[in-house]
Amino acid sequence: PRIEMQERWYNYICEEFVPRLLEINREQGDDHTGKILTGGASMGGGHAVNFFLRRPDIFNGTIALSGLYSSGMFFGGYMDDLVYRNSPCDYMRNFPTTHPYMKLFEKADHDAFDLFGVLGADANAFTSFTQTSYLFSTTAHLHESLDVLLDFVFDPYFTEQTVDKEKGIIGQEIRMYADSPDNRLYMGTLGNLYPEDPVKIDIAGSEDSIAKITPELLYQIHRTFYQPGNMNLFVVGNLEPDRVVEWVQANQTLANWPAAPLPVHTFAPVDPQASDVVPFATLEMPVARPKAMIGLRGISDFESGQERLRFVQAIGMALELLFDDTSENYLRMYNEEVLDDSFGFGLEIERGFHFATFASETNRPEAFADAIIDILRRAPGELDAARDQFEAIKRGQVGRLVACLDSPEQIANRFSGHLFDQATIFDELASLESITFADLQNAVAQLIVPQRLSAFFVLPEGKQEV
Repeated sequence: PRIEMQERWYNYICEEFVPRLLEINREQGDDHTGKILTGGASMGGGHAVNFFLRRPDIFNGTIALSGLYSSGMFFGGYMDDLVYRNSPCDYMRNFPTTHPYMKLFEKADHDAFDLFGVLGADANAFTSFTQTSYLFSTTAHLHESLDVLLDFVFDPYFTEQTVDKEKGIIGQEIRMYADSPDNRLYMGTLGNLYPEDPVKIDIAGSEDSIAKITPELLYQIHRTFYQPGNMNLFVVGNLEPDRVVEWVQANQTLANWPAAPLPVHTFAPVDPQASDVVPFATLEMPVARPKAMIGLRGISDFESGQERLRFVQAIGMALELLFDDTSENYLRMYNEEVLDDSFGFGLEIERGFHFATFASETNRPEAFADAIIDILRRAPGELDAARDQFEAIKRGQVGRLVACLDSPEQIANRFSGHLFDQATIFDELASLESITFADLQNAVAQLIVPQRLSAFFVLPEGKQEV
């Protein structure tokens, strides 16, 4: 896939090209040493900013003109970890309020972000609806980097000054996303699917909600959620597992964990049967072309993480059979100008809820909605007609999963802890290879119910329903 090629190119620039570039410059004398400035325009501006934000230990600044800073233009509504890591508008907004960018790892006497830089590690963090992740990748100094990670996660530092500063930054980001058509399309769809539930609230919060954040509140949140029993540590690479365990144990030897009950993870929708789904809504914004998204809310209650994993894999293959850019459905809609190459689809699953989305820019939003909903209504028959393609689709998914084994970052970021019963990528492979066509049919029967479908359009200003 394109995003995997993008990540390989990113790693090549950071891990091979830049070190060689610096080496060549050092050979020219002391006046040729220092950090590098990135620059670019349009799509290049997006790359320039992405490099700078992800590797400030390498790049000293950036000049970007008319950049494209969101992956939405290239992948529509589709999102996975690699797309996320190459979409500055997405990962910048989801940095936790406790550790915002540049002061993300601030301590009383030092900045842990600087420590990662000194060690040559690429550090980051992001927040989803149900979890916050802190991560780093490195080719050396694993032990030291692991100590830095553990120390700043378990020993936070908040002051009135740092909190007030970051509330201002986050407020600006909230306003920026209020002006983002892609974000409003996505959040509008969630508002339709979960009109009475907190899922409809943007992860960044609102300006009113962040105004109430204090250092005391952040420390209380840290005491509640940042407990070893409520966390996972996942390390992958060319390492000795027993030694890594020894390092972690040594790091935690002096830790003083006060007795506290683990948080109870619950999410119970106001209407478990999803009869409160809003079928249709629109929003006018200053956009050149309409944007449309179809949402489909699932209500399945899974008995185990393994069952949830099999459901995700089966739905992934089913949607690929129905909507992949080589499918008859996609080619027909493309030729009819119902959608374009911004079209994306996918299933999102979190603790307690899951939903599918289908999105595209289109001059014919109503025709797009009608076409997608019609395909979903006829999904059992559509799948049966494409039965002979099942094995090819399955092999393709297995191949892409095997390709992830080349990337330690992908292996680590795929790990979802309790969501899939601690399944690793090897468990995913075994599960995927066991999926049958009957599993696809059963998963589709569980997910696709017409009454749980919703359409949301972002329309040009002054252009009512089209």
